[in-house]
Amino acid sequence: MNKVNIKPIIIFGSIVLVYFIVMLVIFGFDKDSINNKDNNPTKDPIPTPPSINNEPEENEKIEAILFIEDGAIITKTISNWNSANDDILLKKQFSIYDNSNLLGNYTAVFNNGWYIYDNTNNKINITEKILGVNTTKEFNRFSLDEELITEEDKIIISKYLDNLGITYDINILSINKNTSDYNKDGIRESLYMVSLVNGLEEEYSYPEFSIAFINYIKQPNLIYKNTSDVSCAVSLAEYFELDLTKYLMFTCYYPSDTGYQLSLYNLNGMYSNLVLQDTFK
Repeated sequence: MNKVNIKPIIIFGSIVLVYFIVMLVIFGFDKDSINNKDNNPTKDPIPTPPSINNEPEENEKIEAILFIEDGAIITKTISNWNSANDDILLKKQFSIYDNSNLLGNYTAVFNNGWYIYDNTNNKINITEKILGVNTTKEFNRFSLDEELITEEDKIIISKYLDNLGITYDINILSINKNTSDYNKDGIRESLYMVSLVNGLEEEYSYPEFSIAFINYIKQPNLIYKNTSDVSCAVSLAEYFELDLTKYLMFTCYYPSDTGYQLSLYNLNGMYSNLVLQDTFK
């Protein structure tokens, strides 16, 4: 029986093995590809920036709900103020203020005007401007007085309008004044609301504008300013203190009866911050 010569097979196998080892040494292992062979090897896409949204998160608790005479409904969470629709009024009781007088706790429905009911569904008559509040936070209406405009007030307003660079005739302006201790320093300051709007009474050659400012002793603080092409007459809609912070709410009605702009500011010392601005029909 002839023997098989396996020497060439051993030599050939040794050559192949050596070649394979050399290739591994030269090029090495792609450790990352081995570790990630079961994962997605592609690069993660660039994340989309979060959109700006003033709506409360689902887990963000509403701390307060307010509605005003004009029909606007607003809410406060821990981080934001927002406008809301009347669905939020369902199954809730509100502290109802008739002007500055607290009437009691009632339910409310809006249908081209406010309808207020007691626990037995009897309608409550409202004779003055209404404010409804539902909150677990401390709430009150701080002291505020409406006063007549004097010649001294006109001098203060004229100086301030000059500093703003606004062209005007003091005798044709719509001016309202309220006094209160806005910054809690024990001194009552004047809040001025000044407007010139064509179409309210007659056409004027002066540019339209609406502003509101508090005349603090150290320096005036401009709160509201509207100098757009279609201006509106600014007025103080509400004032209140919620959770030890004072707020001023302004409405600005457009002369063409297209609705009004609501602006809510909180007061911090001699400064103010816009926390909500929206347009309502």
